[in-house]
Amino acid sequence: MKRTNYLKLGVAVAASLLLGAGGLSQAGTYTWNMDVDPTTDPLPLVLQGNGINQVTWEETGGVNDSGFLALTRPIGGQTQAAVFPSLPEDGEDVIVAFQLSAMIRSGNSTGDRAADGWSVSLMRAADPVLQDVPNSVVQANFAGGIMEGGGTTGIAISFDTWSGNTYSDGADIEGLLVRVDDVTVLRQALPTRHGQCDDATSLQTGPRDPDFWADTVNGNDPYLPESYETLCWQPLVVTVDEQARVTVSWKGEVVLEDFQTAFFPSRGQVVLAGRTGGSNSHVHFDDVTLTTTTAPADDPNPPTVPGNVRTTVLNSASVGLEWDPSVDIDKDGNEDPDALVAYEVTRDGAVIPGLFTATTYTDTGVLPGQTYNYSVVAIDLGFNKSAAGTVSATTPATSAAVGFLQAERYSGIGGTQIYDASASPAIGVLATPTAEVSSGAFDTVYFINGLNTPNGIGDNYFMEVTGTITPLVSGNYRFFVRSDDASEFHINGPNAQAPEEEGPSIPNARGLVSFPVAVEQGCCAAFEEPGAGQNPDGSFPTSEPIALQAGSTYGFSYLLKEGGGGDWGQVAWRLEGDTTPANQLQPISGVVLRGAADPIGATITITEQPQAATVIANQSATLSVTVDASTPYNVAPAYQWRKDGNPIPGANGASLAFPVVSTADAGSYSVRVLLMGVDVLSDSAALTVEPDTKLPIVNAVDQLDDTFTQVTVAYDEPLASAGTYTLDNGATVSGAALSADGFTVTLTTSQLMEDTDYGLLIEGATDNGGNVLNTSATFASWGLVPNRAKLQRWDGFSGAAQGDIDTVLADASYPDSPAVEAYAAGLDWPDQGVDNFMMKMTALIEVPESGQWRFFIRSDDAQRLFLSSNDQFVTDETLANAIAREDGCCGPFEEVGNGANGTTPETYPTSEPISLVAGQKYALTSLTKEGGGGDWAQVAMRMEGDTTSAGDLTPITTYSFWYGPKVVTNPGLSYGRDGDNIVLTYDGIIEEADDAAGPYTAIQGATSPHTVAPSGAMKYYRSMQ
Repeated sequence: MKRTNYLKLGVAVAASLLLGAGGLSQAGTYTWNMDVDPTTDPLPLVLQGNGINQVTWEETGGVNDSGFLALTRPIGGQTQAAVFPSLPEDGEDVIVAFQLSAMIRSGNSTGDRAADGWSVSLMRAADPVLQDVPNSVVQANFAGGIMEGGGTTGIAISFDTWSGNTYSDGADIEGLLVRVDDVTVLRQALPTRHGQCDDATSLQTGPRDPDFWADTVNGNDPYLPESYETLCWQPLVVTVDEQARVTVSWKGEVVLEDFQTAFFPSRGQVVLAGRTGGSNSHVHFDDVTLTTTTAPADDPNPPTVPGNVRTTVLNSASVGLEWDPSVDIDKDGNEDPDALVAYEVTRDGAVIPGLFTATTYTDTGVLPGQTYNYSVVAIDLGFNKSAAGTVSATTPATSAAVGFLQAERYSGIGGTQIYDASASPAIGVLATPTAEVSSGAFDTVYFINGLNTPNGIGDNYFMEVTGTITPLVSGNYRFFVRSDDASEFHINGPNAQAPEEEGPSIPNARGLVSFPVAVEQGCCAAFEEPGAGQNPDGSFPTSEPIALQAGSTYGFSYLLKEGGGGDWGQVAWRLEGDTTPANQLQPISGVVLRGAADPIGATITITEQPQAATVIANQSATLSVTVDASTPYNVAPAYQWRKDGNPIPGANGASLAFPVVSTADAGSYSVRVLLMGVDVLSDSAALTVEPDTKLPIVNAVDQLDDTFTQVTVAYDEPLASAGTYTLDNGATVSGAALSADGFTVTLTTSQLMEDTDYGLLIEGATDNGGNVLNTSATFASWGLVPNRAKLQRWDGFSGAAQGDIDTVLADASYPDSPAVEAYAAGLDWPDQGVDNFMMKMTALIEVPESGQWRFFIRSDDAQRLFLSSNDQFVTDETLANAIAREDGCCGPFEEVGNGANGTTPETYPTSEPISLVAGQKYALTSLTKEGGGGDWAQVAMRMEGDTTSAGDLTPITTYSFWYGPKVVTNPGLSYGRDGDNIVLTYDGIIEEADDAAGPYTAIQGATSPHTVAPSGAMKYYRSMQ
């Protein structure tokens, strides 16, 4: 498909944006129509790349079959840049506005996702990218070290087709980014992948063609014209006007309009750049037009000096500056208040990157307790600089802080392991992979709430967090680390260089540290149980038990190394005997920690105090506090709950929950709210616990799973004794197991009948207060329900191929011992974010109409589909014949004959027609093998004669059946009068309360309709199914 008229429309609209500024020079315009190699054009482009794309210009295949520039092709690892020359009209003037318009063809990656994108930049003349032209263009000099990031100076508009990279100020996004002098000022999603030709929410100009990449005979070649046959040409217009506003028109739609930036122009050049990584995509350009508006730079006079430079904010990690505006002086010596002026800020003789058009600047690159000398100069378009206005500022030293720690970052250090920092002179002594930091100059300070470092602060850095920890309870503790990337936790012996309780001293946590007790050398796992997650060097992310004494103080050092991508680190601890699973532990926080912080500007106001409460023993209760807290830093407050004046271990949230209240919980509760050295104590609230004289209530009775041999009985409070249970309707109970928390009893029963109502007699169910419940309940056993399928997963099996499915089928764990069992709404296994497993979906299929039906599968990775001729499932998948098979990954549902697997005999992801009868159920089994990356599987079906395209099919839901709870409508509740009495008519169970918010209790023995005699007190009722 060819589109030929968009370009002229785009230029005509945008030209009015560029020519409207009074006093600016007439715009220059030049078009590279790609009919000739653009490097040999009369006004040549400089093309530089790494040579992986062997044909960057083709003389046919463009708009109207002209030539085109292939910035990237579906080949991994490409880099390519096009550096535009100065236009003849520009001369030595400064470009103050520009527009780049072009026709673009993009997409058809070899894999499911296109990558990585392209950028349009106006780079300043001193940009490191331009310093290498024309000899080379170095990708490392682009923002984030990626071509699609654009320049690190000037203004860059990035069209990013793959999220997952990180700039110095945070992550990228699939879509549009605007960056000014290496600072991201806009992230706008364009999230549709492989969208249709005219879909402006997609950076691709047509759908992916998996058949082309699967055809190893006539396709699978990124240089063939057929590789972009599904893609169309669409217009892109990027405009930066003389007011530094950015407008982007894509596929004829304005996707960004007049976005205001603080960009200040200087001499420079426009650069178009793109790349591919592990994934790839076509990105082609044709009919490229560059239009510029310039301003003369022949003025020899600098602007006036910025006046009254002063500090407005001063704290330990930032200095706020403000100054009076400057005015430019024209070549005749007169003030020109309309001329553009920017400001350059210098700290201790080093220029802070960027030019600032505002008369304020906040410097966050400072350290506590240091004196800095600042100068501010004004700059005009000719880069004439004024004399400097100056000011000095001394940042306050940090103070000792409970609950908060100082994190010190050393920037510009590559690698993902702690020992990658050992050779950096910025850090100093880090002699071995297990040694601590002993000297060196960090460049950035962060203050953190607990042992939980911030995410998204950049790439290629090393961080150290120091402080002290004072246990509230004596015992043996294990420490747990998790991080992105590597981290280590070191701890001293007791009371090593402990800080005093009060005073300005900052604890030196290093002291006796000599080796780490917990080490993470990988990335991103949960906290691991002891012995799990072993590192390559034999170390573990969980420590051995360490004896700690209550009230003793221990210094610690936590080291974190970040390479690229996400960046965070956490440390948890657990007292031996605590049964909390490791993956549910929270980072250490609260009054057990002591470090350094900056209290300046921190405020805490308690807006809702904890409220006294009276509860019955063995019920639940919650105390809470609401605060209004603020600090100049992006840090939340910390909490420490206390009982009778003593801190409660692990009680570090805004709420204190008691899942089951005991008489021992009665007392006076308060909470300390902590923020960067500010410490506020709440009012006390009494928790009164009354004896438990209430009978336990049955909340629900349910069948547990599709074995039809287990039933659960859930109570509103924990039981001390499960009691005895008797079923009617011929069923028997052979066991009653009480859960660890006491809230649930699981019954082992004889085989229950499907979709049958059962009565359950409960005798002797005794709660912790000695109250004995004798009652009855009813429940319905499971039956076949629509929109349901059974999911099973066998973990720990690597590989992504059909043969790897056979490995699992031969394993002793198959079929009776899956690691996971669950249920889904139809034949659609969602992505679990897990690797190395086989998944199985089973369901009974019922077609709405008799006839010939085809089945379609798609998955990540390999998949097989089996269908029985009746409702009996295949018993041996190694012997049964699959009706459809997917050997690859991630394609769409394929039309008949497409997506061949290349097997002998040939197999396809779409079945042959199968005769099925309406009303008959057929057993369906899907097996999918996951190696790494995405993990999902889907099954669709289509009756012969249905013209719905395969790509538009959706997974089977309505006609997929499996066993599940009976579908129940919402319970009804209404009332009427019978004389002076009130009559309640309801479904299910009727409950009453003295307050609308509860607590509600079931009315024992009540049946609908239920008559209530007025008592003069307010009552509330609700029905429960």
